[in-house]
Amino acid sequence: MWVVRELRSGLTLRSGWMSMQDQTAFENFLSPIATSGFEVSVVLSDKQRGLLPAIESVFPNAKHALCQSHYLKNISEPIATADETMKVTLRKKVRSSIGQTIRAEQVEHPGVLTVTGLLPSALELESSVAESESTETQRQDSSTLGEAVKKKEATNTEEGAGAETEAQQRDEIVTVLQQRIRSLLTLKGRPPFRLAGIEMYDRLSEVNVCLQSMLEMQSDDRLRE
Repeated sequence: MWVVRELRSGLTLRSGWMSMQDQTAFENFLSPIATSGFEVSVVLSDKQRGLLPAIESVFPNAKHALCQSHYLKNISEPIATADETMKVTLRKKVRSSIGQTIRAEQVEHPGVLTVTGLLPSALELESSVAESESTETQRQDSSTLGEAVKKKEATNTEEGAGAETEAQQRDEIVTVLQQRIRSLLTLKGRPPFRLAGIEMYDRLSEVNVCLQSMLEMQSDDRLRE
């Protein structure tokens, strides 16, 4: 399948299946573009053997450049190979040291990690809200002595709910960081412009800086691990 595009607009000028790829076949394929009135000043293509003389014949006044992406990919091949090796080594080291930690995942049901979309799973009401409403109702119906007792109970309930909320927030932070690390370990490269090893190292370093900042504010064994 061969496609001829106008580079600035991206519009397809001509496309079709070719059973042969020699000079004559390419001349027959490109000639309608030359005879249609389009002014072709530059041609960008791969280095197909039959295409080079065909372009010189059909567009004699046009400059011809070869695909820079292929050149860059060939030039970067040694770097990309070393980068891939670094990525694999880094991934193995991370998984060997904290693999069990980042593998833990809270599941909704066996085999189901997250449910979103038009039919998401319902969120459970926070128990602290229900407890606060219940405590408030009891306070209004109690005597003066009972009110004092229940105020104390309400304070304890609020403190317990606050501690529970803080624990939930800590768990959420740890879960998000685990998900981030797992995601980074699956990065794939696209040489020459995207090298997964370098990107993985940079992103994991960002996670490490984030962890250090958190540990300076509050000690946590899971974050330290």
